[in-house]
Order: sequence, then structure tokens, then C-alpha cells
Amino acid sequence: MEGQPLNDASREFDIVVYGATGFTGRLVAEYFCKQYLTDSGEFLVKFALAGRSMKKLEEACEAACARAGRESKHIPLIVADSSDEASLAAMCKRTKVIITTVGPYLKYGEPLVKACVEVRTHYCDLVGEAPFIVATSQKYGHLAAERGVKIVHCCGFDSVPSDLSCLLLEETALRTAKAPCESVTTAVTEMRGGFSGGTVASLLNLSGSEDTYSPYYLCNRALPENVSFTPPSKPYFPVRFLTHDKDFGYGAFFIMAPLNEQVVRVVFDAQIVEAVYSLCFIRWSSALMGSRYGKDFAYREMMSVNRGGFFSALCTSLLVYTGLLCMSFRPLRWLLFALKILPQPGEGPSQRLLDSGFFQMRAVGRTRCVEQPGRALRVSVTIGSKLGDPGYRETAKMIAETALCMALNMDKCTKFCGVGSPAACVGTVLKERLEAKGFYFEIDTKEEEV
Repeated sequence: MEGQPLNDASREFDIVVYGATGFTGRLVAEYFCKQYLTDSGEFLVKFALAGRSMKKLEEACEAACARAGRESKHIPLIVADSSDEASLAAMCKRTKVIITTVGPYLKYGEPLVKACVEVRTHYCDLVGEAPFIVATSQKYGHLAAERGVKIVHCCGFDSVPSDLSCLLLEETALRTAKAPCESVTTAVTEMRGGFSGGTVASLLNLSGSEDTYSPYYLCNRALPENVSFTPPSKPYFPVRFLTHDKDFGYGAFFIMAPLNEQVVRVVFDAQIVEAVYSLCFIRWSSALMGSRYGKDFAYREMMSVNRGGFFSALCTSLLVYTGLLCMSFRPLRWLLFALKILPQPGEGPSQRLLDSGFFQMRAVGRTRCVEQPGRALRVSVTIGSKLGDPGYRETAKMIAETALCMALNMDKCTKFCGVGSPAACVGTVLKERLEAKGFYFEIDTKEEEV
């Protein structure tokens, strides 16, 4: 939905990080301390940390500053609680943008979205729960658009690389071939990282109705009233246990495709484990931009095993599925927690893994050249980072820089207001900010015969 995004220079802060005492919140706090607070205490970005307990906030602030080599006494702290709407509103009034890492979002997220819309503050989260996106869109999407507020979901590793690479790929195709790529495959070609107790809690907290199986779940339920959606005439790429692609070879099931392709639900003993895969999120992102990627856009994600071949892909997929099934059985899940295989809320990867992690993803699409009949254009976009765990260290960077796009570079952001994706709400300025902070991007084109 088009609107005039609010840019209130009178606010006390540019950014408030809500949930700064949790595992991911501490990483976001550390990122701001290291990147935007000087040794002398000068703020390059006006930010504050927020949470439910002042004591825990002080401890988290000291720890974040110690890791960043900064003085904690300079950083403002705000006490707010998701069960106290007045405290949320008071916090939101003080800042241009709120970053929240407080999950599961289905349990704790809605009051903050409501407060942001009411006081006209932009919002970023790391949600991995499609029903929460639907709920915020239906309840607050129209009012947020009217008030010039951007509610930006899925601002971490789960979706930003997929969302941004598709946007860059399609912009390149439209500029070069005058037509979008109507089918795109994204592969994780390199990755090392861990996961936190908060992620596990969000996954186990999910539940949904039968229609959440649909790859068009978000398009059917989470679009503005003035945006229409017609299901494509071509079949979508289904989620596969094993995949073979002419660009990537054999590929395995990719667990971080949550929130991108479609909703996959594994049900055992009345326990529901849901993961939202790429097509669902990416198609929603496209629809928010007026079906920019074409009405018959098809998308899938996979984990490339490079030269490992069929058996490597098979073993990887079996390992992922076995883990999901174990989490679905209550007794096995209890055992995984007891043996410290699954982390509890507030726990996460070791410092060594946080610092040594990395990732690389590549999206490939093809389109026919409008001005050259018989020719097709192959577009490839590679995005990656070698500076830390993608799900945590680099996710902190992604959500921080998404928020800073709105706080500092609103003139470069899209005009879209309401509930949306990073691509729809922010646009390519996010690439510029991430590139400046160590991400690398490669965009290649090649003409082929049809």
C-alpha cells in the first residue's frame, strides 16, 4: 500500500532495541555498541536498550559493551513489558524505529505492533510464525498504511537473503531483458552456524489451521485491501526431500527456508511443528510490490551439497528430518533438552561458533528477452558474509541495518507503508547498508538460447 512514510526527526532516539536481555537481543545490542558508539561515548546513532527488568538490562548492557570494548554508562535503558500497554506506548513514543527480538511473537508480539501503529513508530522483528504476520496484517495493516508506519517482519537470516536476492535478481532482469524471471531457485551453497533456545521455542509454539498448508497462505490473508492476488496458472515448486537442479546439482532440504516457501507441518502425538517455506514469503513480498515478479512466479529453496552428489544430499535431508521428528515427540524433545542438545530459551551457540560462522546463498532465474526473440537471460545473485554465525551474529546485523534504513535513510526507502517484507518496505538501500558492513553481493547475467 502506498503512503507517506513518517520520518519524525524530533524523536529522542533513532532506534530502541526491545528484548535486549535475550540471546539475540544481546547480539543486537553488542552490534550497536560496537558499530555506532565510539570509545569516547559519542553516539553515531541514537539508540537505547529496553526490556522488562532494569537489573537484567544493566547486566546485558555491561556484557554487550564489554564485548564491544565500550563504556556501558553512556547507554540509555528503558523498562517496558509486553503485558503493560502503557509502558510499550511510552517506549515507542521516544524512538523512530523499534527493533524487537521478544518471542515467540504469537505469544508476546501483538501489543508492541499495536503500540507502534498508535504512536506512529516503525517496527522490525525476526518473526518465523506466518500466523503472526497474518494477524498483524489483518488487524493493523490498513491503519499502519494510513498513518505512514512500516511494520517490517522477518528481518533476519530466515528471510532477508532470500527476499533481497530475489529483489535484486528481478530488478536486473526487468532492467536488462524487460521481463521478470518467473522461476527462481535459491541455494545455500555455504553455511556454518547454530541455533538458539528462542528459535526452538518459536518453532514448538506454532499451530495453524488447514489452510496454512497453502503456499499462498500469506497472499490470501496478509495483503492490503487494494492489492489483488490471483493464484498462478502454473504449478508451484513443491518442497522436496531431495532436489536436482541444472544450476546447482543435487540439493537437500533446507531447514532455514522457514518463512519462505510454504507451510510444512509435521504432526505427531498432537504436537505440531510448523515451518514456513520460501514460496509463501517471497510470493507475498512480490504481491506487496504489485506482483513485480510476474503472476506465474515460482520459487524454491534448497541446500546445495556442491560436489557431494546424491548420497550427500540424501544424508543431509535425513539428518534434518530426523531432527524435526525428534522435536515433534514430547519424550524425545525432553531428552534433547536434558542432554543439552537443544538449547533452552536464552541460550544459543558458543562464542567460537558465533565468531567463526559464515554463509553464502545464490539465486538463479531465467527470463526471455523481450527485445531479442529466441534468446533468454540467466540472472544470478550471490549474497554472503564470512563475519559470523548467519542465524545470530549476522542476523543482528541484518535487523539493525534494516531498522537504520528507516531511521536514517527513509528518503531511499520504498514508499510502501503498512505490514510488509524488507524488500517491500525498505528496498535496495538495505543492500547498500549491508555491503558497507561486510556483506558481499555479486550479480551476473548471461544470455542463452531458448
